[in-house]
Amino acid sequence: MLAHALLAAVLTAGLIGFSPGTARAAGDDTFGAGTLSSLGAPASASSGTAPDFAALAAALPAQPSRVVRPGLSATSTDSPPETGTITGRVTGPTGKPLADAWIGAFSRSSKRWIQFIGTDADGNYALADIAAGSYTLCFQGPTDSGLATECWSNEPFLWDEDALVRATDPIRVWPGKTVTGRNAQLEEIGRITGYVTFAGQAMPEGLRVSAYLRHGGWQWATSSLVEADGKFEITDLFPGSYALQLDQCCATIEARGNASIGLAWADWR
Repeated sequence: MLAHALLAAVLTAGLIGFSPGTARAAGDDTFGAGTLSSLGAPASASSGTAPDFAALAAALPAQPSRVVRPGLSATSTDSPPETGTITGRVTGPTGKPLADAWIGAFSRSSKRWIQFIGTDADGNYALADIAAGSYTLCFQGPTDSGLATECWSNEPFLWDEDALVRATDPIRVWPGKTVTGRNAQLEEIGRITGYVTFAGQAMPEGLRVSAYLRHGGWQWATSSLVEADGKFEITDLFPGSYALQLDQCCATIEARGNASIGLAWADWR
């Protein structure tokens, strides 16, 4: 019986004509799976692969003087006098402008979300009255758009705040200045589906499969509850390499590919 199981999956968003299938290589720990044993969901993590920017924006006190759509915005504090602006444009996989996409400014010093804003009909945005400082900028598609959240520049969102700061390029805001050209082209999400089986045993209730993104080490991305028949589905994944890990031992895990996924097994006894 397997004491553990790890699956590594390479996601390529939009790949056409890939033949679904499963490849297995027993006893080959080629992905350094032991490094996952001490990892888990960061304290800041919630459901999904990224926070809901619209919900976070609604939770921040809005400035009465600010105008909504185009440029729907919410800020956490009154704007200080020494502020600047960040502008740019958000498009989809084909380059078409995205209306109602979200942009969030994350302070690299305080580790807090400072402001969120929505794009106009042409995909343009302007984060105004941003206090001078260094920020990570993240982009999220409209609700149910099927697009992956990413951060400047073309980096995945990471729940671990320290890892997010390390992985992303800083955007420096200066008093009275405008930072231009902070554009993003969002990609389609990937997904992994599969089954978990317990030989001769009933499926335990509450079993989860966690997905870890390989990005400067293994980074927890999200998890999925395993259904009573053993089926699981992990969605909204940023294109990249992932490892899957069960939250308890002694099961066999099988993942099946689709048009946007390639699979490789690594399991050990």
